[in-house]
Amino acid sequence: MKSAFLFLQTLLNLKNQLLPPCLQRLCCALMILVFVLTAGQAASFSSDNERQTAKELIGQLSEEIVVFQLVAKLQLSRDQAQKLLPLVAQARSLGEKYHREQQPLLGAQLNVFGAFLAEDMRDAGFSPGMEKKVWELERRGLEDGKRFAELLNILELKTSEVLKGQQEQWLEAARQPADLRLFFATGHAVGEPGGAGRPSRDQAEQVRAELAEIYREKYGSIGTTGHFLLAPGLTACLERQVGMKRDGVVFLEQKNLWHANAGILKKVRDLRSDINLVNLINGLHLTREQMKTIAVAARSYGRLCGDDPAAVDPAKAEEYVALLKKVWELVFERRPVPPSVLRQGGRLEQECGGRRRCPGPAAEEAGRSLIARVEGILSDAQKKVMEDYKTCLIPPRDLRDPVRTGQVDDASGEEAWLDEAKRIPENQSQNAVEAFAEKILSRVERHYGRFDGVEREARKKWLVDFLGQVRRMSEVDFQLNKAEWAAKLKTLRKNESLRERLVTLTGGRENELRKKIKRHLLNPRLAPLIETRLKGGKGKTAP
Repeated sequence: MKSAFLFLQTLLNLKNQLLPPCLQRLCCALMILVFVLTAGQAASFSSDNERQTAKELIGQLSEEIVVFQLVAKLQLSRDQAQKLLPLVAQARSLGEKYHREQQPLLGAQLNVFGAFLAEDMRDAGFSPGMEKKVWELERRGLEDGKRFAELLNILELKTSEVLKGQQEQWLEAARQPADLRLFFATGHAVGEPGGAGRPSRDQAEQVRAELAEIYREKYGSIGTTGHFLLAPGLTACLERQVGMKRDGVVFLEQKNLWHANAGILKKVRDLRSDINLVNLINGLHLTREQMKTIAVAARSYGRLCGDDPAAVDPAKAEEYVALLKKVWELVFERRPVPPSVLRQGGRLEQECGGRRRCPGPAAEEAGRSLIARVEGILSDAQKKVMEDYKTCLIPPRDLRDPVRTGQVDDASGEEAWLDEAKRIPENQSQNAVEAFAEKILSRVERHYGRFDGVEREARKKWLVDFLGQVRRMSEVDFQLNKAEWAAKLKTLRKNESLRERLVTLTGGRENELRKKIKRHLLNPRLAPLIETRLKGGKGKTAP
């Protein structure tokens, strides 16, 4: 179809030299017919890939609608809009530069991660150098992402100087992913900001916030304001605010520049997710019957949560995309959305929403039944693996336990510090021990979270006393008990103690196991991986 279109276009370009007027008119008619047929094919979401494209388009339109309404809620003055425009331009420039520079890295990750997954699926070890390649590419991605986030954090601070208190509260209220259920129910896409009547965060939320801060410091993180600055529709809204005319079609063309890496980025993320899942099933040593049960349960749960692309009706998806485009235009122009459109949108959002939908009561009960079914087929040893599992791209090596599942509970670093403390000569001053304690504490904080002033002093005092005990031990006792003492030193890892506290606050180890079964073993991406494994004749004896 495309080749026919290009051929006719070439003929038209030569029309003055080659074609009489009657043939020119015929070619024009044929080109229009080809264009209509091609457009009709592009608008149909019949295959799995096209359905996924529809979901992505629904998500993008939803995000833009939320941004348009958020800007209206902020009630920015002309002066504020003028001050924000250059900040948005800088954010967009940083984002485009980052995504442009990420293209070769993403291409390398796609190739290497794909090869790594193929070897991981065989569950027979990795070829020489493979794990090092994967780690180097992953490290580069993390470092690049942190640098980008840190640059964007500077613009976030400058933006906070432009906004007033109430406006910042509105911005904070819109921090969740775009979800149009609220919009179709109320006509407003942004919820009310938290005020005096909002309940304070419970202890579990506070612990999650501390863990998020530790992650942000280690890997970098874009805040709510940063996502606001990067929102594709923001420039168009601000330019209109200051009196500049802006065509929405031009805005959509610019938006496509930002999403240039979306396809390959999704493939890399999917590969990373698949590798983590394969690491888990390798470490669980599942039998064939267990794998069959888990695959069926994962597919069933995916359909409950709207993660199965085949579950989306193509006609409904096309109807919903068309409606969202209409809503997009109305909200951008700040015109009211008719109640009939809101009702239609609410119905279509339930049937083919742009993000994972929350199951209703019946679906939630079915989900609990699936979790119980999977939990029931796991042995005690497999449950212990699940409880300890943390996602990790490269499965750990532990010669005492050949299971390579998730992040290893490694204490080699702590043991090396104990060896170094033991080597400090007895005649050296207490200052040498305190300096070494400061070195250890600083390194631990860099990777596992920082302590505040009072707690840090208490931790350092404990560490100095602890190292003193190590230095006074006999060499025989030290070697015999090194692992036990290294485990004590690991209590300095703030994030680990916070995770344990969170487990206690959210229902204990039994509930944590069920949450991990839901998150990992009922992940819809696991089903095709298991089915591929089964076709290859794989199946182990459970421990």
